Amino acid sequence: LGIELPDVSACLFLLGDVDGLMDRPPEQSGTKLIEQWIPSDGLRGTHASDIDVTGGILLKAQCASMIANSVDHVWLLNGREPNRMLDAVVRGVAVGTKVLSERPS
Repeated sequence: LGIELPDVSACLFLLGDVDGLMDRPPEQSGTKLIEQWIPSDGLRGTHASDIDVTGGILLKAQCASMIANSVDHVWLLNGREPNRMLDAVVRGVAVGTKVLSERPS
């Protein structure tokens, strides 16, 4: 919908157990949040299709990167932290991962 509806200025992907894209699997020690991500930076991850029917983080990141080419503010956020959603939409700054466009500025 983010790329099919006119005048969409923000798109949020709400995650269940993490704050956004992480630099390694979240269960590993020393995991850090990737605050800004551009698809050309790449992303490593796995998909456990036997337990995850939503496509996992890789599918979410892929969809977010496509939307970021049309929508200015695309975020992957912890959906269990409602204030972060408001921060992203109202202030343009939030704890999470902002997905940047590959398009030239």
